[in-house]
Amino acid sequence: MAHPRLVELHSELLNVLAEYGNTHYIGLRQAAHAHRRKLSATVLRRIRAVDVTLAVMRHVTGASCSNLVAELRSQLASAKPGDDPHLQGPQAARFDPWAAAAAAQGLPGACGGPQKETHQETKTNTNVDAAWTRSGGA
Repeated sequence: MAHPRLVELHSELLNVLAEYGNTHYIGLRQAAHAHRRKLSATVLRRIRAVDVTLAVMRHVTGASCSNLVAELRSQLASAKPGDDPHLQGPQAARFDPWAAAAAAQGLPGACGGPQKETHQETKTNTNVDAAWTRSGGA
């Protein structure tokens, strides 16, 4: 069952958008889309997040949670040890799926991905060192 505050927020957002537009909308996403030129990207993103979250929460029940956990246990129990090359050797204990996903997308600093270089800092330090040397400081 969805959290009461989330249901209340969804309803209030939909009512405000309907009142402002003087029309009835089928859903929150449609209402936000109709007002997209008047709203910031941040507000639109947050409204969509509320809509999606409520849609997911409507389907989360005690039975569905139990079924998902049972399916997970069953599939992990039936998997062979060598099925996943990412979970072998010393890496198995510290495998982080979020970091692996970030590395696959080439995000900086993620799971051995490309590191962000600080050219500005290096350039500044070089200039300071050169000035120091010219002034006879070294």
